[in-house]
Amino acid sequence: MFHLLTRVVEEKTPYYSFDRLASETEELRDSADYRGIRRRKVLELIFRLTIFSSAKRAICISPGDSVLPKYLFAARPEIEFSAENVDRLITDSKQADPLLVVVERDAPLPAFIRQCLSGSLPDGSMVILYCPRRRGAVFSLWQELGKNPAARVSIDMGELLIVIFHRGLNKRSYKAFL
Repeated sequence: MFHLLTRVVEEKTPYYSFDRLASETEELRDSADYRGIRRRKVLELIFRLTIFSSAKRAICISPGDSVLPKYLFAARPEIEFSAENVDRLITDSKQADPLLVVVERDAPLPAFIRQCLSGSLPDGSMVILYCPRRRGAVFSLWQELGKNPAARVSIDMGELLIVIFHRGLNKRSYKAFL
């Protein structure tokens, strides 16, 4: 699955490749006090999914020293991106635009984020949760998202949990494969 997602989804930013970004951040990711995602493959998958998504807005919830915001911005520089002031991004006037939410830190999320995710996200939205262990606030959030009727696809990729909200993905669309 990783190979399919990272090789089929081609990089649309030829002037700024993933390999270059990974080599620039390698020293920081290898440092002992770094608290973000360390594995290159996980970062590459998030990078490719960001390129693939139709999101117009993005929220990144990560530790302060994380390199993840750099990867998201490099993948889609035109996206309206927020790492700190997430309340403004969720409640702004463009609520019909698809939203990309990437959660890297395992801590209880602010109430307004949980409220947004428990409701109906705009069509084309995607939630990516980094959960290396099968417990904690992020894992319980993934379980809650799986019960959301608007969530059409839920993918467990080991360390990454992906939930896609898209009306076009329904039982009739893929009935031939069942």
